[in-house]
Amino acid sequence: MARRDVIDTFIDALAFFVPADPSIAAWDSPAELKGLPLSELPGPIGEYQRRTPFTKSLRDWRAELFDYAKNQAPGNPRAITGVVVDDDGTIECYVGTTEDGPFRGSFIETPDQIDRDVANGAHYHVAGTVLSSGVGGPGVGGDALHRVSFPELSPGEAEATRWRLQLRTDDPDLYIRRRKS
Repeated sequence: MARRDVIDTFIDALAFFVPADPSIAAWDSPAELKGLPLSELPGPIGEYQRRTPFTKSLRDWRAELFDYAKNQAPGNPRAITGVVVDDDGTIECYVGTTEDGPFRGSFIETPDQIDRDVANGAHYHVAGTVLSSGVGGPGVGGDALHRVSFPELSPGEAEATRWRLQLRTDDPDLYIRRRKS
């Protein structure tokens, strides 16, 4: 319930109970509940609004959008320049730069996402060497990516990077925009 639209929560309850007992709701016809779809609420144009219990919830819609985005290769070549490692030595994410003509940006990706990207044809490179797709995931010159030595971010930079990665995980639109650059 936290951070969820109240209307979406009520519509979820309808979606759960109405199929079990259709008599709990008033019906205009065999396929339409009385008073639904709800009127569109004022707000930003293009903002998702669930107006019937027979459409996807915002949570389902966002999950589907993330699944789609995670299976699309990023738009431009990416150079991996650093890594964020947790206290156990496990790689949390890679950081680096991306270029689009004269424009340069940064990226943050998890190891699993880089594996998917390379398998889908994305161009990541380390010091000019393009990652190749292998049985154990992407690699550089015969070494698996997780075995390649990268500079670790400072504790402050690592914490800021974790925070930015979490922001992207919470917002599919931001995630898609960052992946296109």
